[in-house]
Amino acid sequence: MPNVNLDAVPTWIFTPNSSAASNVQLTNLGSQILYIGQSGVTPNTGIPLNPGQKPVELFNVTQTLYACSRVAPGTAAATASTSASVTVGTTSWTVASGGMANIPVGTYFLVGAGTSQEVLKVATSASTTTITTTTGTLFEHYASEVFTTATVNVGQLRVAPGVL
Repeated sequence: MPNVNLDAVPTWIFTPNSSAASNVQLTNLGSQILYIGQSGVTPNTGIPLNPGQKPVELFNVTQTLYACSRVAPGTAAATASTSASVTVGTTSWTVASGGMANIPVGTYFLVGAGTSQEVLKVATSASTTTITTTTGTLFEHYASEVFTTATVNVGQLRVAPGVL
């Protein structure tokens, strides 16, 4: 039974067998709530898996599953440029002048609100106003949105394929 370490960005956990019914058992081994869903899973869109609860068994899974952990929001760190609207899949961001010092490489940050809020991680800092992220955006975001630092509550998930 493989264990998967999770952070705030969606992590692949299971791909169903296309030629047979695919079942999987999921056990939260950590002390934080984890979230299960498809490739765009976030704490706002995923199915919560609480620490200490009985393993969850999913039967006849037909879609690849992903999981993520939750984050604790920090302080406002930067603001997207006034011309920096982005589409789904974007990995390059322009931030307003002065924001780069607050979101260095490796920093997790929250952007968006409600079910379109997501966590991204800074991969590179190409200039004083441009960053790239380790993954593409799951949602569309708009100019002047605030980037808030985020502390990741790392989790661990046991994935047991084929369990009945």
